[in-house]
Amino acid sequence: MESGEFLDLTISSYSNKFGAEKINKSIYYGIQPPIDKYIQELEMISSTTKDDKSKKRELRKKFLESCVNDIKGVDNYLEVYFMIMICWLNGGGDKPPLIDEFGNNYINYFKFNYQQYNKQKLIATVAGGNIIVIFAKLLNDLIVNITNITNITNITNISGIDLSSIALSTIKNIINEKSDEIYANLTTTNKNIINFMETNEADKITKNRFFFNLLERLKNSSGLYSSITEISSSEFSDFDYSLLPNYYKPFFEKEKVPILIDKLKALLYDDNKVYQGFGLFRIKSYVNCKADTTIKTSKENLKSACKNILEENHSKIYERLFPQGVNQEDLNHPALNNDNEDSINCKRYIQFLLEQKDAIKRSTIENINLVKDYFSEKLKNIEENNNIKERPHLLELEAIIFYINYSSFKINNYIRKWENGDDYNKFSRYTHINKTNNEKLKFTNIRNLDYQDIVYSFLNLENIYTDNYSYLLRLVSGIFENFLNQDDDIFGIKKSFSEELLDVFIAEKKCKIDPIKLTLVYNKKLKDTAFNYYLKEHVSNSLKKVIYSKKGFPDGFNLVLNTIVSDNLAEESSIDLEEIEKDMVSDLIELLDISDSNKPQEDTYVDKSGKRQKVAGTRKKGINKTKKLRKARKARKARKTKKYK
Repeated sequence: MESGEFLDLTISSYSNKFGAEKINKSIYYGIQPPIDKYIQELEMISSTTKDDKSKKRELRKKFLESCVNDIKGVDNYLEVYFMIMICWLNGGGDKPPLIDEFGNNYINYFKFNYQQYNKQKLIATVAGGNIIVIFAKLLNDLIVNITNITNITNITNISGIDLSSIALSTIKNIINEKSDEIYANLTTTNKNIINFMETNEADKITKNRFFFNLLERLKNSSGLYSSITEISSSEFSDFDYSLLPNYYKPFFEKEKVPILIDKLKALLYDDNKVYQGFGLFRIKSYVNCKADTTIKTSKENLKSACKNILEENHSKIYERLFPQGVNQEDLNHPALNNDNEDSINCKRYIQFLLEQKDAIKRSTIENINLVKDYFSEKLKNIEENNNIKERPHLLELEAIIFYINYSSFKINNYIRKWENGDDYNKFSRYTHINKTNNEKLKFTNIRNLDYQDIVYSFLNLENIYTDNYSYLLRLVSGIFENFLNQDDDIFGIKKSFSEELLDVFIAEKKCKIDPIKLTLVYNKKLKDTAFNYYLKEHVSNSLKKVIYSKKGFPDGFNLVLNTIVSDNLAEESSIDLEEIEKDMVSDLIELLDISDSNKPQEDTYVDKSGKRQKVAGTRKKGINKTKKLRKARKARKARKTKKYK
């Protein structure tokens, strides 16, 4: 089987320090965060995490720091440029509907937009390495065109931009003379960003000023040019998103924002048992393209060898024994340098996991390449891209930018409709039976929830999973259904891009397609809580209703639902819990046998005063033993096969 990433969506708790920073920045900046946000994230990761990606993160951090360094007498337009770019990657904000010749509403997805989402209290924002890679590639496009067309600079990987032999006045004159030619040769996104800067009445920046300012910064920023060059040669990564509270302005007063954040911090300190971490929800391709080439061995025996050695030596490697957790350097651990049987077998197990890690990476890269190739062909026919038709690397860049921008807007547009109760499959609606008095309580949408209530919902895992009848979990279900099933009426496609891309992939690689799969992972750390039940009830069961409905889901996907309990996890995207489920059976098993008898009596929420109410329900019975669970699964599979054949 091949399984690569299509969409990763996380909901982080404020009690997780990485989540707290992400939520704070979202409250202040919405979909237009500054470069500093990403510098701080990389600093936090570097201080807590050392792995195979550490070198790459350090390079990216230095690159961003060079972009914001104060240079005496030189304005910093790169910060303005970045905020416009990240806003576009996040979908561009609200777009006014247009009217076609037949009187129907439509949206021009190709028209550049720079706004916030002002009509919704929740947003989905882009996360991960693509942000920085795209930034570097766009800057590289600017530098290449400026230097090629003007011939006024000498470039070296060490010195960067050398302007010492030319007077500044001469440089300005050449830039002014050649600015239109430079602009005409740029990639479409660069043109759009520059157009916005030139037409922005609040802070107008002409293309002449911007081009010259970029040269000045390159001249005075040691290492900036070499960082841009190196990072711009990087490959794109998988498509990660975060579900967050929207920025304060449409719903809250600015002077109250610090008070709100102080309340959040106070609530954390008052809580004796805060579950920290995040929900991780993934859409993965799931197709059968070739035989499994990984080593065939008894994984449990090999893992036991690791337990004997690594736990005895108090090594933290044992906690990371899953494909996305191990690193190449783990093979060099002193405890594994012995010639005894346990050391040899543990090394074999780590090598096995590294092979799985590499296989996941290859499958994800194939999905990314599929997006690049597919949308490159489509964008060739758009007039705005005529100047880059013969430059494949720029078409690929525009293809990735288009896909991220469109997906971001699609998700956020759905969130707006969902909040108002206008979603097609009614994931915004919920009926709750109060077991005390048997009263039926209906919860239609979140229009009546205050902005403060929304923010409190992210306080910890308890709130994320239980607040206001688990509205955040129900939203995840709706986002998944919309992302996979909503037709994307662009380029003449009458189905979702997800389905179309997978169809192309299967046709090209001659793969066998498997039925839609839903993987629900049970976290044993939460066995004394109702959280696992909520994940089953509001996400898994909701998606199953769609799977077995007339509409269904397109085959060839695996929907993976997880909960991570951690206060110190640097990169949410580094976890692949589907593989954890397979390779850490002692810690995580599929949540398939949680009965309705374990349903909690009432939900947890934080009221407007900021007082957190305690969860009343906990799972009363433990999970069945593994042997019994396997037997139950087998019987259930047989029933389902018969029922839905």
